[in-house]
Amino acid sequence: MFGAAVVGVAIVAAALTVSGPIAVGVLAGAFLVVAFTVRFADALPALFLNGMTVLLAGYALFGRSFAYVGVPPVYVGEIALAAGALTTLFITRNVLQLMALRQTWLLFALAAWSACQTVPYVSTYRMDALRDAVLWGYGGFAVMFAAVVLSTDQLGTIVARYGRAILLFVAWVPVLYALVRLFGDYIPTLPGTEVALLSFKMGDAGVHLAGAAAFALTFGTATTFGAAWSQRQKCFFWAAWIAGVACVLAQNRGGFLAVVAAVAVLAAVNPMAIGRRIAVGVGIVTIVVGSLALALTLDGNASPAGSSDDRTLSGGQFVANLASIVSPDADYVLGESRQWRLDWWAAIREYTLWGEYFWTGKGFGVNLADDDGYRGASEDAPLRSPHNAHMTFLARAGVPGIALWILLNVTFAVGLLRAYARARRLGASSWAHLDLWLLAYWTAFLTNASFDVFLEGPQGGIWFWCVFGLGLASLAAQRSLGRDGVRGATG
Repeated sequence: MFGAAVVGVAIVAAALTVSGPIAVGVLAGAFLVVAFTVRFADALPALFLNGMTVLLAGYALFGRSFAYVGVPPVYVGEIALAAGALTTLFITRNVLQLMALRQTWLLFALAAWSACQTVPYVSTYRMDALRDAVLWGYGGFAVMFAAVVLSTDQLGTIVARYGRAILLFVAWVPVLYALVRLFGDYIPTLPGTEVALLSFKMGDAGVHLAGAAAFALTFGTATTFGAAWSQRQKCFFWAAWIAGVACVLAQNRGGFLAVVAAVAVLAAVNPMAIGRRIAVGVGIVTIVVGSLALALTLDGNASPAGSSDDRTLSGGQFVANLASIVSPDADYVLGESRQWRLDWWAAIREYTLWGEYFWTGKGFGVNLADDDGYRGASEDAPLRSPHNAHMTFLARAGVPGIALWILLNVTFAVGLLRAYARARRLGASSWAHLDLWLLAYWTAFLTNASFDVFLEGPQGGIWFWCVFGLGLASLAAQRSLGRDGVRGATG
């Protein structure tokens, strides 16, 4: 059958050669994709999972520079999205398994409503509309990733991979910070772009450091999911983690708040077991970071005044960043940045909650910075969104859009909390650890997304939706807890 299909397509291609080589190229490319898919259908889920491991690692370690890998306008993230869509065609049973979750239906509802606020603007704004639409479009990764995880039964393997990878990541953050600060002018750019090969935001680092800490506090002392660490690895992890958090605190307030929020969730949900360790850890971190701030100031290559790159690793910068979170007058530049965001968010609430854009928002495609009149300190700043994913949903999809977004995330959090409580009650510690870690990690993502353009790009958006998808897979797999007996970790 396969050989006959090859011959048939070859005959059609030969016939089309006369009419146009472009048609032949399109047909040949489509055939190769279909042929590869049919031939290796059984292996597609595992290939996709391995590919996503590389993709997420690239985003975590190299940020924006890795996101630009590809041929414009198709980059590595869009390639992964297409590969995931193709893979899910062969695992529909697992997709149907996810349909038993109300979170999946809410995700579809959010996507449907947002699509209605995107499609009418594509003809006007073209690629800008599609670029803005990734805020909800990358939600496809949640369903695809969850379905693949369920089909391969590799949940435990994914957690174990993450446990090994974060040992490298926590060491990479302070090294990258030092390299950029000291040698930023000498770092080459990605060919064909103006993006430096080492291009990484400390806000993103804060989110992943939060997830790493949550993992260490839940899985680090356990053997479930094959995630146990040796005593030497634990010491190395926490030493590197403290250094990384110091870099984040000096550079980015949103990233630091993401760490605080994730740790707070762990302490609130499990105060007896994890809360005591957090209290001791906070004391140690305070002493170490304080001592480091007094002893060291990294002020390498100079950056434009007022930019985040101009912030140094010093005690004064720590105090200024912390004070500016609650007081706009604590530091002129930091306070001005804070007030600019608050004014823009107030304007969005005005024209949606009480204005003409209540139902539909302004749609995906328009440059909100231009349309709302908030371009920031620099008129040349390439802004499109108000540094807050929730406000972006409100401005672009109206009140129904933000309502669906809030309902989706609240339902997701409640689902993980209920699953955590049930797993603890049944003695399924591995599932309880997984649920608590995902809840803390999810909290870190939403915290940083409240202060930065984070979920609107691939390095933040794809990561968020994959964590969300892992949560969906966890919830779907745990539905049998208490009915068919206590299921252990798989993979």
